[in-house]
Amino acid sequence: MASTDGSVTVPITPTLVGTNVLHVRAFDRANNPSATNATYTFHVASKAPPKAVWSFNETSGTVAADSSGGNRPLTLSGAASFASGYDGNALALNGGFAASGSTVVDTSRAFSVSAWARLDSKAGYATLVSGDGNRISSFYLQYAVDADRWAITTPSSDDDSPQSYARVLSAAAPQLGVWTHLLATYEPNSKALTLYVDGKAQGTDGGSGVEL
Repeated sequence: MASTDGSVTVPITPTLVGTNVLHVRAFDRANNPSATNATYTFHVASKAPPKAVWSFNETSGTVAADSSGGNRPLTLSGAASFASGYDGNALALNGGFAASGSTVVDTSRAFSVSAWARLDSKAGYATLVSGDGNRISSFYLQYAVDADRWAITTPSSDDDSPQSYARVLSAAAPQLGVWTHLLATYEPNSKALTLYVDGKAQGTDGGSGVEL
């Protein structure tokens, strides 16, 4: 919607790397177009490198190295330990967890998070990746026991009792003992939250008004 001075702000998310050209034509309240298009040329940089990558190649100890070069190692707590994985080693949570000493994901901006996971029990929720806030996590990539599905979930606010959640579920229930690749993406302009399982989009929660 235009402001009183006629200016309009329209957020866009470019999808092409390199030089982009945006052509804009304005319409007045009577639907009369402007005489000419306005043209805007801008450059989109290449994709950013990962903020952190944890391969869990360790065989002992309580620290998982960050191989991205970002220097964000994880410290294992509780019963979490290193174990045999999909390709090399993995992190077995066993009711424990591993945490970074600093914030990795800025959820006010576009982000992606992925993990290989093997579910050995459906007795309760199993969170693979989350981002801590002041009161609750800003997102959860997890097994949701209430739906018996893989899920990406985000709350509407960093409160003990958020008013709402955005949530995308996998189309099928996870299989026990099977390694599965999970990927979740968030695009802030459209507020589109998307879940992928083994490379296939499962669904999108878009335009729900969620503020991360």
